[in-house]
Amino acid sequence: MKNLSPEAERRLCVRHVYANLKAKWKRMQYRKLFWKIAKSSNEVHFERHMKELQDLDATTWDWLKKKDPKHFCRLHFSTYIKCDSMDNNMSKIFNGTMIESRFKPIMSMLTEIYNKITERVVVRKEWATGLKQIVGPRIISNIDKGKTKARRWHAIRTANGL
Repeated sequence: MKNLSPEAERRLCVRHVYANLKAKWKRMQYRKLFWKIAKSSNEVHFERHMKELQDLDATTWDWLKKKDPKHFCRLHFSTYIKCDSMDNNMSKIFNGTMIESRFKPIMSMLTEIYNKITERVVVRKEWATGLKQIVGPRIISNIDKGKTKARRWHAIRTANGL
């Protein structure tokens, strides 16, 4: 894929990354902490959750540290992409629509797959073009929730007057 489309962003299915982690380390604490890491949208939260994992189990932390976070962590996802999906449900759904195509002769199957992919690309492009903001609606919803929480915060002056 790098040769065919070097500009394409590559992401891993976070559920599969977690499944690999869970296969080695079965403790329930890892699940919540791993998803906090994957859903981190700023550096402070990402580093805090990674530190929690390191304190909990250094070998698990080392295993996850070897993974490039730009492939599984929301913080490192490109803002150009209008989808913040972290699993492969879309590909599973798409594969489900290909069941009938799989039993056709190869050229008919490839033509049908090409047509379905093209149709999906056009539909998603029209949807993304219609967006008024530069990020997807789920992210806007999260920002709005954060703004609601922030209304209860109070600024206080520090000792040095800032």
